[in-house]
Amino acid sequence: MLILMDPNPLGTRFFNCLSDVPVLGVLRGCPTKHAVAVADAAFTAGVKLLEVTLDHGDALQQIELLRNGLPEVLVGAGTVRTSKQVDTAVEAGAQYLVAPSTRSDVLSRAALLGIPCIPGAATATEIEHAMELGATAVKVFPAEQLGGPAYIRALQVPLRGIPLLPSGGVITTNATEYMSAGAAGLIVGSSVFSAGAMTAGDYTAISKMTRELVEVMS
Repeated sequence: MLILMDPNPLGTRFFNCLSDVPVLGVLRGCPTKHAVAVADAAFTAGVKLLEVTLDHGDALQQIELLRNGLPEVLVGAGTVRTSKQVDTAVEAGAQYLVAPSTRSDVLSRAALLGIPCIPGAATATEIEHAMELGATAVKVFPAEQLGGPAYIRALQVPLRGIPLLPSGGVITTNATEYMSAGAAGLIVGSSVFSAGAMTAGDYTAISKMTRELVEVMS
């Protein structure tokens, strides 16, 4: 049975983690046997926000493992597309949700449970709509295809004050440009958490790539 929660503690913690190190790392397709060690490598390098995408068969198990094994990390569920997935992710221990698009049923269910939700949006209209529906922040996706840092900078004029998290094509070499453009943080996936390194259990490579990203942003 799901227990309704006060939305403030998790939302505050989310933004505190983002303020400390403005990176949200995405674990997509990580083998379950490596999940905790991969997450620990990222955390040791400084990342406090990690997302496990639900398009992996063991995603719920991995969320539970990360919650139990790394209490200092705020663990989220990604690729959340239905209200049912909201429930199952929260039951597994997800502390925030990331969605590829903006769905009212996902946002309303997350709000009822007091869980921060970061839906995906592309245009100014979509971003404002997401905030009207109760988004904690908005994932701007696909950021590079939309225009990269210049697009984020342009959005700051009409949408100043809305926390924007670019996703898609964010890499170490453009990270500072995105932050200078006004991004509240960056959602980083395969450029750091590569499928090859995760599958091989190459924690040293993941730690190195994560540390390099964190260092250029410090």
